[in-house]
Amino acid sequence: MKKPLAINTCLKTLAVFISVAALAACSKSDDSEPTVVEQELLVSETPVEVVVDERPEAESARDDMPYVSATYDSIVTATVKAVDYDTRVVTLLGEDGGELSIVVSDDARNLSEVVVGDVVTAEYVTTVSFELVEADEVELGQVDAAAMVRAEEGQKPGVAMVEESAEAFEVSAINLENNTFKLTDVDGVEQEYSAANPENLKKAKVGDRLIVSVSEAVAIDVTENPAVEVMEAAE
Repeated sequence: MKKPLAINTCLKTLAVFISVAALAACSKSDDSEPTVVEQELLVSETPVEVVVDERPEAESARDDMPYVSATYDSIVTATVKAVDYDTRVVTLLGEDGGELSIVVSDDARNLSEVVVGDVVTAEYVTTVSFELVEADEVELGQVDAAAMVRAEEGQKPGVAMVEESAEAFEVSAINLENNTFKLTDVDGVEQEYSAANPENLKKAKVGDRLIVSVSEAVAIDVTENPAVEVMEAAE
């Protein structure tokens, strides 16, 4: 029986990284080194690895069907340099000395609790996966979901957000000689792609479904600077 498309709730989550793959395998071959991504601006100079995961235990009868998953994780840390409570403009100072001024939305609670010297930490996690399944395992279409949790009144500002999306496409054509394949969405729109890994293309057949899942999560936390607390206690 064909099942409705369900979002993969594996919450390693917050990342758009690879292009259309599983079939295309644009994340490089299995024996390649993880890609290293360097963030700019307020991020620490420590590079961040993109980890390519193995396929989970397969439910499909064809357990050799292509699967690609990659997770990107980054932590940003900055110190509050200035706060204008009237205009809601907060100036942040990065670990490398870079500055960034942002206008805090009215939806953000407890801006009055933020003071100069507070530490802002944001963690971003993105997971992108491509999974090829049998035609009768999933319906064509897209599903989206989102959730958010905010700090309580009177606390330092904080928020955690998750957005997830999954879409199933039909493999409508395969050309092994040209190393290409075509995907068709639920509206009948067809696009052609080149497969970076020809071996994956050989494992697919016309009518299969390619599920593309994207999960993006961010957690932002504001805490008092321990160095400031020590100085205040010494006075």
